[in-house]
Amino acid sequence: MSKLSRIFIYCVVILTIAACGNADDGELPTLAIVPSPTASDTPTITPTPSPTPTFTPTLTPTNTLTFTPSATPTDTLTFTPTLTATFTVTPTFTLTFTPTNTPTPTQTFTPTPTNTPNIPVINSFTSNLNQAAQGTQVTLSWSAQADTLNIQRIAQGTTTVEESFVVGEQGTLVVTLPNTGSFALYRLVANRGGQQTITELTIQFTCTTTWFFSVNPPGGGCPSGSATNVAGSYQPFERGIMFMYTDRTGTQRVCGLQNLNVRYLCYDNGWDGSTEPFTDSPPSGLSQPDDMFNWAFDSTLGSGGRWVDVIGWATSGSPDNSNVTTQYDASNRLYIRVPGGTYFLDGNELSGTWIKIE
Repeated sequence: MSKLSRIFIYCVVILTIAACGNADDGELPTLAIVPSPTASDTPTITPTPSPTPTFTPTLTPTNTLTFTPSATPTDTLTFTPTLTATFTVTPTFTLTFTPTNTPTPTQTFTPTPTNTPNIPVINSFTSNLNQAAQGTQVTLSWSAQADTLNIQRIAQGTTTVEESFVVGEQGTLVVTLPNTGSFALYRLVANRGGQQTITELTIQFTCTTTWFFSVNPPGGGCPSGSATNVAGSYQPFERGIMFMYTDRTGTQRVCGLQNLNVRYLCYDNGWDGSTEPFTDSPPSGLSQPDDMFNWAFDSTLGSGGRWVDVIGWATSGSPDNSNVTTQYDASNRLYIRVPGGTYFLDGNELSGTWIKIE
């Protein structure tokens, strides 16, 4: 039986008892005994209403909590991508601004405080060409700090100043290379406070015409023209050689190269083609000079005396009349190849010193 049914029965009983009491007032003492069981039942009824109100509020919050998850925190998450786009723009602007910093020009300008050096300073001295043909124009460039500046061209192998130009502290200068030698030497001379600083540069010459030999020419420079094969003759001697060659004018020259002091002497060929006037007898195993060399022994002298005393007797029985090769440099000095080797005559057409180069 449910609690409600029991309560209902209790209420009916109580009402019935009460009704009986009202009907007969003479039975009151007997009725006074009835409350005893009624009092026992009353405590039972009292706890019953307590659970009923307690159960009802429990259901109400349950519905509220169920609905709460439907709140819109989800909408808040949807807004987050907007923040991402804003963040992307910010670093882009920062990177664009960085190149604007110009500390570099400031650092470049810093070295300028050397405006009070007590000594001359040469920062640079250059040429637009490191190699060029003789007679070519080249451009020299320089930068320096000095009271006076000069650009000088020095003769090859000497300290002689062949050209000099007064210049400012920086600039360019067009110069024409010389037509002699194997290189051009230029120097920048800076003066300040009684002190001097010098910087040199060398421009090597390139030749439009090549030499007929493979070694570097001892006289330097380039040939003035191509090599030529000409009529000639050659005979070796104890202490030197003799040869005949045809020069650029068509003149035949007889030259004696003596080992003593490496000197040479040349004469126009005066041999008549048949006579051999020098008749001294040579020692055993040696020979008289022949042809134009015999004429030279009789009619000309070597450097320091007679040819026979200077270069001795011939070591071959007769001359070699093969053609010889000749070539000249810009100073008209002769390079000649004869059967005995290649020689450089460092002098003029008549005398000077010689070098065997091959």
